[in-house]
Amino acid sequence: MLLIISWSCSDRERLNPFDPQNPVTKGGPAGLTVTSHRKTVTLNWNPVEVNDLIGYNIYRTLGSGLPELYHLVPAPSEAFSDLAVQYDSTYSYAVQTVTAFDSSTLSEPIVITPGPVNIWITDYYAMIVKRLTYDGAHVLGTLQLASPIAVEVDTVHNQAIVADYWEQRLYFLDMDLHIQSEISIDSRPVDIAIDHASGRIFVLTQTNQELIITYDFSGDLIETIPLPQSVSIGNALVYDQIEHSLWIAGSDSLFQYRFQGFNQYILHTGLQGIRAIAIDPVAGGCWVGVDSGIVKISGSGEIDTLKWSFKPFALSIDPNNGNCYYTGYFYESGDWQTGRISNGEIHTDIAILGNEYPDLYGIQVVPAMETSGFIVSQVYTWKLLRFDADGVLIGELDNFNSGLDFALE
Repeated sequence: MLLIISWSCSDRERLNPFDPQNPVTKGGPAGLTVTSHRKTVTLNWNPVEVNDLIGYNIYRTLGSGLPELYHLVPAPSEAFSDLAVQYDSTYSYAVQTVTAFDSSTLSEPIVITPGPVNIWITDYYAMIVKRLTYDGAHVLGTLQLASPIAVEVDTVHNQAIVADYWEQRLYFLDMDLHIQSEISIDSRPVDIAIDHASGRIFVLTQTNQELIITYDFSGDLIETIPLPQSVSIGNALVYDQIEHSLWIAGSDSLFQYRFQGFNQYILHTGLQGIRAIAIDPVAGGCWVGVDSGIVKISGSGEIDTLKWSFKPFALSIDPNNGNCYYTGYFYESGDWQTGRISNGEIHTDIAILGNEYPDLYGIQVVPAMETSGFIVSQVYTWKLLRFDADGVLIGELDNFNSGLDFALE
């Protein structure tokens, strides 16, 4: 009997990191990741184990242009920081391994759009806090918590403050999402707001006796403010820097608590089915999404209806000009719309997205150097979608739920 034994070199060749058939490297460096912070873009990749390694070529593409050799990173470094980027410009990067005798194909390219802010998100149902890049496409950090329900960013002290509902705590996080300190609360926090000018943190709580609890940024208790209404998950608390007021929204009630003069509550009546509130940081007052549309209430209590026969799901205000961004759908047609209403004497309603992006239950304006874009959460697909001012998709992430809160850093 003749026994024939053969060896195939195919397995050995696939282990060659320069082999385009290599299932891991595809011929180029593997594991390329990208993040941005302000005007710095940072690349990282996995080391390539080859002899006579010289380093790694960085190829950069601006917009729809062609890849250009941009920089050589000498071995053994597997990281590169690009300091020559501009806000709201889209860059694509690829990496190439260089040895004394050969060079690899380019890695799979990766895309990023840097900008002036980063985005914080609490996901109550997924039990996570995430810090994202400006384009909403890359994760800077993740923290697991029991029930993170609200987040605010304290830019003065370079920290984020997260309220945990079931743990009954406020967590103070650094920019790497490490817990620096915490406050134990005798009730469940539903929402939080910050007054940077006075250094106060306001916590809307759900107890047998509903309160707004006020702390300073060191975590020391300042005062408790009794509420004239019950509180449940979904109620909202915002602080008006112009009017020096807190606005507290229930499902069918909106209270304004004034700190100037005699501290007092003002009840704003005639609002049915309150779905969202947001403060005008330019002129003061409160935008309110109700079952019948979108209204704006001035600091003196005047109500101006700005969108009718529309069911809004979320509002967010551009801090640069006070424009109101919204998501929702029209009752008569069922058509979804995401748009913005301009602030000022004349309110112009501009549609940005339509039925091609339905089921958007959350929105956050992302300020830009010119007209601001926004990030939205889409239920059923469980995606975060990041758009520029014209409604062009510039980033997305998967695996998010609908119970989200946003803040900007």
